[in-house]
Amino acid sequence: MVEFIPFLLLILAAPAGEGERITVERVEGLFANVAECEAEGAQIIARRAGGSAAQYRCLPAPHPREYDAAWRRVTGSGE
Repeated sequence: MVEFIPFLLLILAAPAGEGERITVERVEGLFANVAECEAEGAQIIARRAGGSAAQYRCLPAPHPREYDAAWRRVTGSGE
């Protein structure tokens, strides 16, 4: 069985005039592979207007087991 782990795209920005404050925005949707994620991240950064320094990061989405474990902790159930 092949395991599929999609990627999340995060945009990290330092708005001008806000000191060392960093904002983190998750781009809606998932990407099938890191290359697609990085390409979209690069396009988003290129389109951004001046006034803030920004970077992107592509992270593997959490495995469903992590969601299940979090749900069990929240609900206190063993299911």
